[in-house]
Amino acid sequence: MISDAAEQGLSALAPDRSADPVLQRLPQQARLYCVGGAVRDHLLGEPDVDRDTLVVGCEPEDLLAAGFRPVGRDFPVFLHPTTHAEFALARTERKTGQGYRGFVFQASSTVSLEEDLARRDLTVNAMAVGEDGRLQDPYGGLSDLRAGLLRHVSPAFSEDPVRLIRLARFSARWPDFRVAPETLGLCKAMVQDQEVDSLVPERVWQEFIKGLQGRRPSAMLHLLSETGAWQRLIGPPPTEADGAAVDALARAGLPADRMAAWLLRAGAGRLTAVLPKTSLHWQAFFERQGLGQFVELAQSWRALQAAPGPSEGPTTAVAQASLDWLMRHDLPRRPDDLQGCLAFAQALRLEDPHLLGQYAERLESLLALPMGEVAQQAAARQQDVRQAVAQARLHQLESLLRP
Repeated sequence: MISDAAEQGLSALAPDRSADPVLQRLPQQARLYCVGGAVRDHLLGEPDVDRDTLVVGCEPEDLLAAGFRPVGRDFPVFLHPTTHAEFALARTERKTGQGYRGFVFQASSTVSLEEDLARRDLTVNAMAVGEDGRLQDPYGGLSDLRAGLLRHVSPAFSEDPVRLIRLARFSARWPDFRVAPETLGLCKAMVQDQEVDSLVPERVWQEFIKGLQGRRPSAMLHLLSETGAWQRLIGPPPTEADGAAVDALARAGLPADRMAAWLLRAGAGRLTAVLPKTSLHWQAFFERQGLGQFVELAQSWRALQAAPGPSEGPTTAVAQASLDWLMRHDLPRRPDDLQGCLAFAQALRLEDPHLLGQYAERLESLLALPMGEVAQQAAARQQDVRQAVAQARLHQLESLLRP
Protein backbone atom coordinates (compact mmCIF):
# COMPACT_ATOMS: atom_id res chain seq x y z
CA MET A 1 0.00 0.00 0.00
CA ILE A 2 2.88 2.36 0.82
CA SER A 3 5.84 2.22 -1.52
CA ASP A 4 9.46 2.87 -0.60
CA ALA A 5 9.48 5.62 -3.21
CA ALA A 6 6.65 7.40 -1.40
CA GLU A 7 8.58 7.36 1.88
CA GLN A 8 11.78 8.47 0.23
CA GLY A 9 9.99 11.25 -1.64
CA LEU A 10 8.67 12.99 1.46
CA SER A 11 11.20 15.77 0.93
CA ALA A 12 8.84 17.08 -1.78
CA LEU A 13 6.52 18.14 1.04
CA ALA A 14 9.23 19.95 3.02
CA PRO A 15 8.42 23.65 3.54
CA ASP A 16 11.03 25.88 1.90
CA ARG A 17 11.59 29.42 3.12
CA SER A 18 14.77 30.05 1.11
CA ALA A 19 12.98 31.84 -1.75
CA ASP A 20 10.11 33.37 0.23
CA PRO A 21 10.83 36.79 1.77
CA VAL A 22 7.72 36.57 3.96
CA LEU A 23 8.84 33.31 5.55
CA GLN A 24 12.34 34.70 5.93
CA ARG A 25 10.94 37.43 8.19
CA LEU A 26 9.86 34.82 10.74
CA PRO A 27 12.08 34.46 13.85
CA GLN A 28 15.18 32.31 13.52
CA GLN A 29 13.83 29.73 15.99
CA ALA A 30 10.62 29.20 13.97
CA ARG A 31 10.21 25.72 12.51
CA LEU A 32 7.88 24.88 9.64
CA TYR A 33 6.15 21.54 9.03
CA CYS A 34 3.84 20.15 6.38
CA VAL A 35 1.18 18.33 8.41
CA GLY A 36 -1.96 16.26 8.21
CA GLY A 37 -3.70 15.01 5.12
CA ALA A 38 -0.99 16.01 2.64
CA VAL A 39 1.52 13.70 4.36
CA ARG A 40 -0.99 10.86 4.57
CA ASP A 41 -2.07 11.17 0.93
CA HIS A 42 1.54 11.37 -0.29
CA LEU A 43 2.35 8.12 1.48
CA LEU A 44 -0.74 6.49 -0.04
CA GLY A 45 0.25 7.66 -3.50
CA GLU A 46 -2.77 9.95 -3.78
CA PRO A 47 -2.64 13.59 -4.89
CA ASP A 48 -2.34 16.01 -1.98
CA VAL A 49 -4.90 18.69 -2.77
CA ASP A 50 -4.36 20.89 0.27
CA ARG A 51 -1.07 21.42 2.06
CA ASP A 52 -1.34 22.67 5.61
CA THR A 53 1.72 24.28 7.16
CA LEU A 54 2.31 24.29 10.90
CA VAL A 55 4.51 26.93 12.53
CA VAL A 56 6.26 25.92 15.76
CA GLY A 57 8.21 28.32 17.98
CA CYS A 58 6.31 31.51 17.15
CA GLU A 59 3.87 33.86 18.78
CA PRO A 60 0.87 35.32 16.88
CA GLU A 61 2.63 38.68 16.88
CA ASP A 62 5.56 37.15 14.98
CA LEU A 63 3.33 36.12 12.08
CA LEU A 64 1.58 39.50 12.04
CA ALA A 65 4.94 41.26 11.93
CA ALA A 66 6.00 39.09 8.98
CA GLY A 67 2.90 40.20 7.03
CA PHE A 68 0.51 37.30 7.62
CA ARG A 69 -3.21 38.06 7.93
CA PRO A 70 -5.22 36.38 10.72
CA VAL A 71 -8.26 34.25 9.95
CA GLY A 72 -10.97 34.76 12.55
CA ARG A 73 -10.57 35.99 16.08
CA ASP A 74 -10.04 32.94 18.24
CA PHE A 75 -8.43 30.45 15.86
CA PRO A 76 -4.64 30.73 15.36
CA VAL A 77 -4.62 30.41 11.55
CA PHE A 78 -3.02 32.97 9.26
CA LEU A 79 -2.96 33.58 5.51
CA HIS A 80 0.26 34.18 3.59
CA PRO A 81 -0.05 37.74 2.14
CA THR A 82 1.06 36.67 -1.35
CA THR A 83 0.13 33.01 -1.87
CA HIS A 84 -2.87 33.09 0.54
CA ALA A 85 -1.78 29.66 1.80
CA GLU A 86 -2.83 28.80 5.36
CA PHE A 87 -0.27 28.70 8.16
CA ALA A 88 -1.39 27.54 11.60
CA LEU A 89 0.42 28.14 14.87
CA ALA A 90 1.14 25.10 16.98
CA ARG A 91 -1.59 24.96 19.59
CA THR A 92 -3.19 22.97 22.34
CA GLU A 93 -6.88 22.90 23.13
CA ARG A 94 -9.02 22.46 26.19
CA LYS A 95 -12.63 21.33 26.28
CA THR A 96 -14.85 23.92 27.94
CA GLY A 97 -18.33 23.14 26.62
CA GLN A 98 -20.46 20.79 24.57
CA GLY A 99 -20.03 20.30 20.85
CA TYR A 100 -17.25 20.94 18.39
CA ARG A 101 -17.20 24.65 19.24
CA GLY A 102 -16.70 24.14 22.96
CA PHE A 103 -12.90 24.54 22.97
CA VAL A 104 -10.36 27.08 24.14
CA PHE A 105 -7.12 27.18 22.14
CA GLN A 106 -3.69 28.10 23.39
CA ALA A 107 -1.19 29.07 20.69
CA SER A 108 2.29 30.14 21.70
CA SER A 109 5.97 29.59 21.01
CA THR A 110 6.11 27.06 23.85
CA VAL A 111 3.75 24.54 22.21
CA SER A 112 5.75 21.66 20.73
CA LEU A 113 5.10 19.72 17.54
CA GLU A 114 4.17 16.62 19.56
CA GLU A 115 1.63 18.61 21.62
CA ASP A 116 0.02 20.00 18.50
CA LEU A 117 -0.20 16.61 16.77
CA ALA A 118 -1.68 15.07 19.93
CA ARG A 119 -4.89 17.08 19.48
CA ARG A 120 -5.54 15.68 15.98
CA ASP A 121 -8.20 13.08 15.31
CA LEU A 122 -6.50 10.02 13.79
CA THR A 123 -2.93 8.79 13.89
CA VAL A 124 -2.78 8.74 10.07
CA ASN A 125 -3.53 12.48 10.20
CA ALA A 126 -0.97 13.19 12.92
CA MET A 127 2.22 13.01 10.87
CA ALA A 128 4.45 15.88 9.78
CA VAL A 129 7.37 16.58 7.44
CA GLY A 130 9.89 19.18 8.56
CA GLU A 131 12.07 21.53 6.54
CA ASP A 132 14.72 18.81 6.46
CA GLY A 133 12.30 16.46 4.64
CA ARG A 134 12.19 13.95 7.49
CA LEU A 135 8.98 12.34 8.72
CA GLN A 136 7.85 13.17 12.27
CA ASP A 137 5.49 10.45 13.49
CA PRO A 138 5.15 10.44 17.29
CA TYR A 139 1.86 8.51 17.38
CA GLY A 140 2.44 5.65 14.97
CA GLY A 141 0.53 6.97 11.98
CA LEU A 142 2.82 5.31 9.45
CA SER A 143 2.41 1.84 10.96
CA ASP A 144 -1.38 2.32 11.11
CA LEU A 145 -1.36 3.45 7.50
CA ARG A 146 0.54 0.30 6.52
CA ALA A 147 -1.93 -1.82 8.50
CA GLY A 148 -4.97 -0.05 7.04
CA LEU A 149 -6.12 1.04 10.51
CA LEU A 150 -8.09 4.14 11.46
CA ARG A 151 -7.24 4.78 15.12
CA HIS A 152 -7.68 7.83 17.32
CA VAL A 153 -4.64 9.67 18.66
CA SER A 154 -5.95 10.20 22.18
CA PRO A 155 -9.18 9.98 24.23
CA ALA A 156 -9.72 13.65 23.34
CA PHE A 157 -11.12 12.29 20.06
CA SER A 158 -14.50 11.95 21.77
CA GLU A 159 -14.58 15.65 22.68
CA ASP A 160 -15.34 16.75 19.10
CA PRO A 161 -18.40 15.06 17.52
CA VAL A 162 -17.40 16.18 14.02
CA ARG A 163 -14.63 13.59 14.24
CA LEU A 164 -17.18 10.78 14.21
CA ILE A 165 -18.61 12.04 10.91
CA ARG A 166 -15.13 12.51 9.46
CA LEU A 167 -14.22 8.97 10.48
CA ALA A 168 -17.29 7.67 8.64
CA ARG A 169 -16.31 9.72 5.61
CA PHE A 170 -12.77 8.27 5.70
CA SER A 171 -14.31 4.77 5.83
CA ALA A 172 -16.03 5.49 2.53
CA ARG A 173 -12.86 6.89 1.01
CA TRP A 174 -10.70 3.92 2.09
CA PRO A 175 -13.15 1.01 2.40
CA ASP A 176 -10.32 -1.48 2.90
CA PHE A 177 -9.29 0.26 6.13
CA ARG A 178 -10.80 -0.93 9.40
CA VAL A 179 -11.71 1.17 12.41
CA ALA A 180 -9.87 0.28 15.62
CA PRO A 181 -12.27 -1.29 18.16
CA GLU A 182 -11.34 1.26 20.82
CA THR A 183 -12.06 4.10 18.38
CA LEU A 184 -15.43 2.57 17.54
CA GLY A 185 -16.17 2.42 21.26
CA LEU A 186 -15.47 6.12 21.64
CA CYS A 187 -17.83 6.89 18.75
CA LYS A 188 -20.66 4.92 20.35
CA ALA A 189 -20.06 6.74 23.64
CA MET A 190 -20.32 10.09 21.84
CA VAL A 191 -23.78 9.12 20.63
CA GLN A 192 -24.88 7.72 23.99
CA ASP A 193 -23.67 10.86 25.77
CA GLN A 194 -25.65 12.97 23.28
CA GLU A 195 -22.49 14.77 22.23
CA VAL A 196 -23.51 14.47 18.56
CA ASP A 197 -26.68 16.45 19.29
CA SER A 198 -24.60 19.62 19.32
CA LEU A 199 -23.48 19.17 15.71
CA VAL A 200 -24.40 21.95 13.33
CA PRO A 201 -26.35 20.25 10.52
CA GLU A 202 -24.59 22.22 7.78
CA ARG A 203 -21.24 20.85 8.99
CA VAL A 204 -22.57 17.30 8.97
CA TRP A 205 -23.94 17.83 5.47
CA GLN A 206 -20.49 18.85 4.18
CA GLU A 207 -18.87 15.68 5.50
CA PHE A 208 -21.81 13.57 4.33
CA ILE A 209 -21.50 14.82 0.75
CA LYS A 210 -17.75 14.12 0.76
CA GLY A 211 -18.41 10.61 2.00
CA LEU A 212 -20.86 9.94 -0.81
CA GLN A 213 -18.06 10.78 -3.23
CA GLY A 214 -15.87 8.06 -1.71
CA ARG A 215 -14.98 4.72 -3.20
CA ARG A 216 -17.64 2.86 -1.24
CA PRO A 217 -20.25 5.18 0.28
CA SER A 218 -22.02 2.27 1.95
CA ALA A 219 -19.10 2.00 4.38
CA MET A 220 -19.98 5.45 5.70
CA LEU A 221 -23.61 4.47 6.07
CA HIS A 222 -22.62 1.31 7.92
CA LEU A 223 -20.39 3.10 10.41
CA LEU A 224 -22.91 5.87 11.12
CA SER A 225 -25.59 3.24 11.67
CA GLU A 226 -23.35 0.99 13.79
CA THR A 227 -22.50 3.85 16.15
CA GLY A 228 -26.11 5.04 16.34
CA ALA A 229 -25.24 8.43 14.85
CA TRP A 230 -27.46 7.90 11.82
CA GLN A 231 -30.47 7.15 13.97
CA ARG A 232 -29.74 10.17 16.14
CA LEU A 233 -29.14 12.66 13.32
CA ILE A 234 -31.20 11.38 10.41
CA GLY A 235 -33.82 8.78 11.28
CA PRO A 236 -34.45 5.11 10.47
CA PRO A 237 -31.16 3.34 9.74
CA PRO A 238 -30.27 2.56 6.12
CA THR A 239 -30.86 -1.00 4.94
CA GLU A 240 -28.42 -3.28 3.18
CA ALA A 241 -30.33 -2.56 -0.01
CA ASP A 242 -29.77 1.17 0.54
CA GLY A 243 -26.04 0.55 0.89
CA ALA A 244 -25.88 -1.53 -2.28
CA ALA A 245 -27.94 1.03 -4.14
CA VAL A 246 -25.81 4.00 -3.13
CA ASP A 247 -22.63 2.18 -4.17
CA ALA A 248 -24.22 1.49 -7.55
CA LEU A 249 -25.30 5.11 -7.88
CA ALA A 250 -21.78 6.29 -7.06
CA ARG A 251 -20.34 4.00 -9.74
CA ALA A 252 -22.89 5.37 -12.20
CA GLY A 253 -21.69 8.90 -11.44
CA LEU A 254 -24.92 10.26 -9.96
CA PRO A 255 -24.12 13.58 -8.21
CA ALA A 256 -23.69 13.32 -4.46
CA ASP A 257 -26.52 15.72 -3.61
CA ARG A 258 -28.96 13.53 -5.56
CA MET A 259 -27.74 10.40 -3.81
CA ALA A 260 -28.09 12.22 -0.49
CA ALA A 261 -31.63 13.28 -1.29
CA TRP A 262 -32.59 9.70 -2.06
CA LEU A 263 -30.87 8.33 1.05
CA LEU A 264 -32.50 10.88 3.34
CA ARG A 265 -35.93 10.49 1.76
CA ALA A 266 -37.35 8.84 4.89
CA GLY A 267 -35.38 10.91 7.37
CA ALA A 268 -36.92 13.14 9.97
CA GLY A 269 -33.79 14.16 11.86
CA ARG A 270 -31.87 17.39 12.10
CA LEU A 271 -29.77 16.82 9.00
CA THR A 272 -32.76 16.64 6.66
CA ALA A 273 -33.85 20.09 7.80
CA VAL A 274 -30.90 21.78 6.11
CA LEU A 275 -30.80 20.06 2.73
CA PRO A 276 -29.78 22.56 0.04
CA LYS A 277 -32.59 23.65 -2.25
CA THR A 278 -31.37 21.49 -5.11
CA SER A 279 -31.35 18.45 -2.87
CA LEU A 280 -34.74 19.30 -1.42
CA HIS A 281 -36.04 19.23 -4.96
CA TRP A 282 -34.46 15.83 -5.56
CA GLN A 283 -35.67 14.52 -2.23
CA ALA A 284 -39.24 15.40 -3.17
CA PHE A 285 -38.71 13.93 -6.64
CA PHE A 286 -37.45 10.61 -5.32
CA GLU A 287 -40.25 10.49 -2.78
CA ARG A 288 -42.79 10.94 -5.56
CA GLN A 289 -40.95 8.55 -7.79
CA GLY A 290 -40.35 5.45 -5.72
CA LEU A 291 -38.86 2.30 -7.13
CA GLY A 292 -42.23 1.29 -8.53
CA GLN A 293 -42.13 4.14 -11.02
CA PHE A 294 -38.75 3.07 -12.33
CA VAL A 295 -40.11 -0.43 -12.83
CA GLU A 296 -43.03 1.13 -14.67
CA LEU A 297 -40.61 2.89 -17.00
CA ALA A 298 -38.73 -0.35 -17.66
CA GLN A 299 -41.98 -2.22 -18.26
CA SER A 300 -43.03 0.35 -20.86
CA TRP A 301 -39.87 -0.32 -22.79
CA ARG A 302 -40.27 -4.08 -22.44
CA ALA A 303 -43.82 -3.85 -23.76
CA LEU A 304 -42.57 -2.02 -26.83
CA GLN A 305 -39.82 -4.58 -27.41
CA ALA A 306 -42.31 -7.43 -27.07
CA ALA A 307 -44.70 -5.96 -29.64
CA PRO A 308 -44.89 -8.10 -32.80
CA GLY A 309 -44.31 -5.13 -35.08
CA PRO A 310 -44.88 -1.41 -35.57
CA SER A 311 -48.64 -1.87 -35.43
CA GLU A 312 -50.65 1.09 -34.29
CA GLY A 313 -52.09 -0.58 -31.22
CA PRO A 314 -49.08 -1.64 -29.11
CA THR A 315 -47.01 1.43 -30.02
CA THR A 316 -49.85 3.80 -29.19
CA ALA A 317 -50.41 2.10 -25.86
CA VAL A 318 -46.74 2.28 -24.93
CA ALA A 319 -46.49 5.87 -26.13
CA GLN A 320 -49.50 6.86 -24.04
CA ALA A 321 -48.11 5.11 -20.96
CA SER A 322 -44.75 6.80 -21.44
CA LEU A 323 -46.33 10.21 -21.97
CA ASP A 324 -48.46 9.77 -18.86
CA TRP A 325 -45.30 8.92 -16.91
CA LEU A 326 -43.50 12.00 -18.24
CA MET A 327 -46.38 14.33 -17.46
CA ARG A 328 -47.08 12.86 -14.03
CA HIS A 329 -43.61 13.87 -12.92
CA ASP A 330 -43.54 17.18 -14.81
CA LEU A 331 -40.53 16.07 -16.84
CA PRO A 332 -41.23 18.29 -19.88
CA ARG A 333 -40.51 21.27 -17.63
CA ARG A 334 -37.71 19.48 -15.78
CA PRO A 335 -35.76 17.55 -18.42
CA ASP A 336 -32.73 17.19 -16.14
CA ASP A 337 -34.86 15.01 -13.87
CA LEU A 338 -35.15 12.47 -16.66
CA GLN A 339 -31.38 12.04 -16.77
CA GLY A 340 -31.26 11.62 -13.01
CA CYS A 341 -34.00 9.03 -12.76
CA LEU A 342 -32.69 7.06 -15.74
CA ALA A 343 -29.22 6.98 -14.20
CA PHE A 344 -30.86 5.80 -11.01
CA ALA A 345 -32.79 3.06 -12.79
CA GLN A 346 -29.70 1.91 -14.67
CA ALA A 347 -27.58 1.88 -11.51
CA LEU A 348 -30.13 -0.29 -9.73
CA ARG A 349 -30.31 -2.50 -12.83
CA LEU A 350 -34.06 -2.24 -13.08
CA GLU A 351 -33.64 -2.77 -16.79
CA ASP A 352 -30.90 -3.59 -19.26
CA PRO A 353 -28.78 -0.40 -19.42
CA HIS A 354 -28.44 -0.57 -23.22
CA LEU A 355 -32.16 -0.93 -23.84
CA LEU A 356 -33.06 1.67 -21.25
CA GLY A 357 -30.50 3.99 -22.82
CA GLN A 358 -32.24 3.65 -26.19
CA TYR A 359 -35.56 4.45 -24.55
CA ALA A 360 -33.99 7.45 -22.80
CA GLU A 361 -32.74 8.84 -26.11
CA ARG A 362 -36.24 8.75 -27.52
CA LEU A 363 -37.77 10.40 -24.46
CA GLU A 364 -35.09 13.10 -24.51
CA SER A 365 -35.79 13.74 -28.17
CA LEU A 366 -39.42 14.24 -27.30
CA LEU A 367 -38.64 16.69 -24.52
CA ALA A 368 -36.39 18.66 -26.86
CA LEU A 369 -39.18 19.27 -29.39
CA PRO A 370 -40.51 22.87 -29.29
CA MET A 371 -44.20 23.00 -28.43
CA GLY A 372 -44.60 26.77 -28.62
CA GLU A 373 -45.87 26.72 -32.20
CA VAL A 374 -48.38 23.98 -31.40
CA ALA A 375 -49.67 25.99 -28.45
CA GLN A 376 -49.98 29.17 -30.53
CA GLN A 377 -51.90 27.40 -33.28
CA ALA A 378 -54.26 25.82 -30.76
CA ALA A 379 -54.89 29.18 -29.12
CA ALA A 380 -55.60 30.82 -32.50
CA ARG A 381 -58.17 28.10 -33.21
CA GLN A 382 -59.61 28.52 -29.71
CA GLN A 383 -58.74 24.92 -28.90
CA ASP A 384 -57.64 23.53 -25.56
CA VAL A 385 -53.90 24.32 -25.58
CA ARG A 386 -52.94 21.65 -23.04
CA GLN A 387 -54.83 18.95 -24.90
CA ALA A 388 -53.34 20.02 -28.23
CA VAL A 389 -49.79 19.92 -26.85
CA ALA A 390 -50.42 16.50 -25.28
CA GLN A 391 -51.79 15.16 -28.56
CA ALA A 392 -48.81 16.50 -30.49
CA ARG A 393 -46.41 14.93 -28.00
CA LEU A 394 -48.25 11.63 -28.26
CA HIS A 395 -47.95 11.58 -32.07
CA GLN A 396 -44.28 12.49 -31.86
CA LEU A 397 -43.62 9.84 -29.25
CA GLU A 398 -45.41 7.19 -31.31
CA SER A 399 -43.13 8.04 -34.21
CA LEU A 400 -40.01 7.99 -32.06
CA LEU A 401 -40.86 4.66 -30.45
CA ARG A 402 -41.55 2.79 -33.68
CA PRO A 403 -38.59 0.53 -34.69
